[in-house]
Order: sequence, then structure tokens, then C-alpha cells
Amino acid sequence: MGSCGCSSTPCSCSEAPAPCSTAPRDGCTFTVPHDCAGADCTVAVDPITGEIIAAPGVCAPGSANVPTPDDALRGSLGTCLQPAVDEARAIVHDLGLRGYRVWLVWQRRNNRQRFEELKRIELMPVLVSSTADVDWESTVSGMADAGEITLTEISPAQTNGRELFGEVAEFDYHLDPDIEFFYEISVRARCPGDTAEIQPGRYTPSSLPYYDAENFQWTITLVDQEGARTQPPPLGLDDRDGAYQPERDTLRRRRGRLKSSLRT
Repeated sequence: MGSCGCSSTPCSCSEAPAPCSTAPRDGCTFTVPHDCAGADCTVAVDPITGEIIAAPGVCAPGSANVPTPDDALRGSLGTCLQPAVDEARAIVHDLGLRGYRVWLVWQRRNNRQRFEELKRIELMPVLVSSTADVDWESTVSGMADAGEITLTEISPAQTNGRELFGEVAEFDYHLDPDIEFFYEISVRARCPGDTAEIQPGRYTPSSLPYYDAENFQWTITLVDQEGARTQPPPLGLDDRDGAYQPERDTLRRRRGRLKSSLRT
């Protein structure tokens, strides 16, 4: 049997068929490049000089450690397959196997203290996790639901993380106190007459949106906002009919007799 000799210096593949190994033998230690049998993964043979060098990616950065710029991903597999993934998930909706509809809703309070809807986007596709984690609790104001739900399968082709947080180009609800943003979630109506029994729920984000690129989706966790969406007044109904404010305050405002101790 051949031998590399007794040395801690790495030996090449040609010098080290079987006898050389990384394990001590006869009081000696032999190291072998990683492309040899019984290899030492920390060293490699330079393909140009034939010298034994530190293995890239093990004891030094290698080609896999070079960052990929965003521009290189625009035509990547993860981007090009998104429409096919969305189509497949939409089929599940079309088959009636998704029990909920989800909207992003923006609305503004007008000078009559009524909310007017500004923008509404229905997420498609989307998967609502089980509402079993949302508890039905007794509070000082009555029974209320409390807990979180998770939305998955939100398409990156339809929306982005900023929009899922309510940030859109048209308006910034963070800066305008009269604008509110929320998620509206409604059970789908399966049969005639179901619609009247369904009360949409209001939710607000309780986590940052997560871009799960490997699974072609955005995910986000929501918490109940305690209260259904503010409904617009019926057409032809005077806004100052006592529906928004207590009747006494409404009449006092109509008659101009509302006084304040701060006025002089």
C-alpha cells in the first residue's frame, strides 16, 4: 500500500489513494483535499495551479455567497410561475372550497361624521385560517370576539406588503385621522337567503406582512377590530336624523343652542 508519509501537510489526490485520510494513523495525521475519497472538506485543489488551497464556502466565501441583485430575479422562476400558481389556487375558489371572502377597505369620515368608502380591493386568491382561535368572550360591553386569524396564499402579483398595511399612493391613512383602513372578512353565501344572516367582520393587522417567496405568497396575521363595518346611511335619509348622535344633541345643534363653558 502506498503512503503519503507522516505529515500534517495536505497531500494531493495522486499522492493519496487509499492510505491517506484525515484520521490519525500510526501517530501521524494525513489531510486529503475534498475531491478525494476520505476527503478533508476544508481544503481543495486549485483547478489552475494544482495547489492545495482553502475550500471556498467552507473556510472562505465562495461563489454561492455572492448576493443576487433584485434585477436578476425579475425573470426568475419564482416570478414567472406566479400566474400559474394563482390560477391553480383560483380553481379552489371556483369549486366553492374557500368559505370566506376578504377585502382591503379604506374609508373617510366626512364633515357630517359619516364614513364614505374610498377604495376596496378583494383578495383573490386567499386562504383564511380557522377562526377557532378567535374566542367569544364576555366583556363590560357584552359578548365580543377576541383573537387572531392568519391569511395565506395572498398573491404577490396582486398586492404588496405596503398595501397590506394600508399604505397606498392615493392617500395615507396614517397621516389623515379621518381615514381608516381595515380588513373585511365575510362568510360566503352558499344558498339563497344566507346573505341576510352574514355579518362581515372587521380585522386589523397584528403582524408585519411576510413575503413567503418559496410558497408564492404573502402571509399576515389579523386581530379582530370589534365591530362591523360602518354602513352608509340609506339614500334620501337626512344625516341629522339622530341616527349618529343622541337625539338631544342633534336637536340642540339644529337649534344652535349648544354652549360651551370655554366660549366667552
